[in-house]
Amino acid sequence: ASLQIWAMAANELKTLDREAIARRIRGGSFRGTLLGDISFAPNGQLANRHYVFSVQGQKMVVEKGN
Repeated sequence: ASLQIWAMAANELKTLDREAIARRIRGGSFRGTLLGDISFAPNGQLANRHYVFSVQGQKMVVEKGN
């Protein structure tokens, strides 16, 4: 989803300027990514939780989360 978010920001801003895209991502929200809606804190860290799941023996198991 990181490349998708970068592309969404670049398309919205109509620029490939790295600093402008970084400013858009920091503190911003992006709807409809491969992982759902994603938001970032002003420091650029994820503001919401995401988890990786697998199915083991017909049960969903959380592999990792942030």
